[in-house]
Amino acid sequence: MATGDLSNAAQRGIAEAVEHFEQHRHRFDIVANNLVDCFSKDPDLAQWIHFIRYRVKDPRSLADKLERLAKADPPEPIDASNIFHRVKDLAGVRIIHLHNDQLGRLHPRIP
Repeated sequence: MATGDLSNAAQRGIAEAVEHFEQHRHRFDIVANNLVDCFSKDPDLAQWIHFIRYRVKDPRSLADKLERLAKADPPEPIDASNIFHRVKDLAGVRIIHLHNDQLGRLHPRIP
């Protein structure tokens, strides 16, 4: 995504936010991986899980998202000081089950 129509301050803020995330990315990886282990090894949950995966946001994808937010009306500037509070999808865990009725069994067991 082109950043040419963003101010220098906005571009700097985005670059600093992405760099800050990259410095702490391993923590998101650890937490998401631990959640996968916790869910997949829990006998009450494991029986309903078809497969489970996690992902941590790619820095380029994060930069694109922050650029879109900076261009929004009204702008939603995100920088290194607030990225972990404002961006909610830096990591995610996906649990896939096979049948709709299993969701009712899974949901109450997820802490």
